Amino acid sequence: MIGPGSSVTVNKNAMVNAGGINTPGPVIFHVVGHSNTGKTALISSWIPHFKARGLRIGIIKSCHGGITRTDHLKDSGAFLQAAGDRIALISPQSTEIILNEPFLLTDMIRRYFADCDAVFVEGFKHEAIGHIILCLRKGVSEELFVPPERLTAVISDYDLPNITCNLKFNDTKSQLTMLEKIMKKNETDVLNIYVNEKSIPVNDFVQKIFTNVIQGMIESLKTEDAEIQSVRIELKMK
Repeated sequence: MIGPGSSVTVNKNAMVNAGGINTPGPVIFHVVGHSNTGKTALISSWIPHFKARGLRIGIIKSCHGGITRTDHLKDSGAFLQAAGDRIALISPQSTEIILNEPFLLTDMIRRYFADCDAVFVEGFKHEAIGHIILCLRKGVSEELFVPPERLTAVISDYDLPNITCNLKFNDTKSQLTMLEKIMKKNETDVLNIYVNEKSIPVNDFVQKIFTNVIQGMIESLKTEDAEIQSVRIELKMK
């Protein structure tokens, strides 16, 4: 969870660079929608399917109101009150790291979720990244606030004839089929390009051109590694 000026609980493949060429990272499914449209329930219904496949799954949730320090922290609350910048709570079952600072969504994914197979993001509707899935409910929220060309799918309880991929909330099978198709494509993609944090579609022909050019350039440089397995480039425009 990420809240303003508060803490985050860390779990951890995205190298979401600000205008760069990335090594393959996790598939990011960004579920957006107004309150009470079923975002949390939707993501929760997907997780068991991917965990049963043995995949590493990350979840990031926006907390606009900040994060409450609950009683389970007990004595650790004293450290929080003392304004420790980074605090780790370690038990035999799990580890919780609390960072007393706000984080950009993309920085959070890059730092702590880089070895996940998929990351499900809930909220952050003004920081659209990855595969955007919009939740709409009749009488609750019917605003199509994401441009249709940026949407991977709309999940709703009513028909949207002008949307290419419109799935229903009660059709979990079709939802999982869509997610699996996207993940399978990510496994075969060699090159991922993000411009201003937005994924740019790249066909096989362009992938080959970029890959061959970059590989040739890297091989002409002196590197410590005998074999190049991945390359990460960040480009900041002036």
